[in-house]
Amino acid sequence: IALSGTGTQGNLTITPTTVPFGNQTVGTTSPATTVTLANTGSASLDVTALTAATAPFARAGGTCATTLPITLAAGANCTLTYTFAPTAAGATNQ
Repeated sequence: IALSGTGTQGNLTITPTTVPFGNQTVGTTSPATTVTLANTGSASLDVTALTAATAPFARAGGTCATTLPITLAAGANCTLTYTFAPTAAGATNQ
């Protein structure tokens, strides 16, 4: 996931910064894993770019808007959920 944002005093944090899906059987889909975007700054900020997950990873939902920009007020947060559905054996990163 790659993100960029703008905001005068906004501060975007992403938790966790990596998502380990662990071992997943080929042909099955993992349970959804959540990533939280939070604005710990004192002003609103807009997430203006979000690199989409590509197969075998997929965005599965969450509370963040589905279109950009994703606007986060000061102190607000939202979530993105992702799944992993491998089509071949072996390690995979995105």
